[in-house]
Amino acid sequence: MPEPVTESREVPLEALGGNAVAKRKIIVANGVSLEVLVFRNQSGDICAYQNICPHLGAPLDAGTGKFFDKSGEFLMCKFHQAMFEPSSGLCTFGPCEGHSLKAVPTRIEDGVVLIG
Repeated sequence: MPEPVTESREVPLEALGGNAVAKRKIIVANGVSLEVLVFRNQSGDICAYQNICPHLGAPLDAGTGKFFDKSGEFLMCKFHQAMFEPSSGLCTFGPCEGHSLKAVPTRIEDGVVLIG
């Protein structure tokens, strides 16, 4: 069962402990609710993207809470298996190849990742 999605702009840094672990959050930006995935990439940098595949506008995880392929190397859309580079959000394989996920800015303050 996927972890519940919470409405918050904060993720404790320790919750993003390992590679291929992403957290879903709902943020409100300009009056619009957005579901965002937040994770550490293989270099240890914090990344955040809207949970929307550029191909059909569907959630990458299809509501499962799982964003990475089996290898843990790429983000993968569960609908058409499009593969995305975690560091850039660029689709490298699939129906939206050459398009990118929409990045969401983050910053770290006092051990907490602030989204948006």
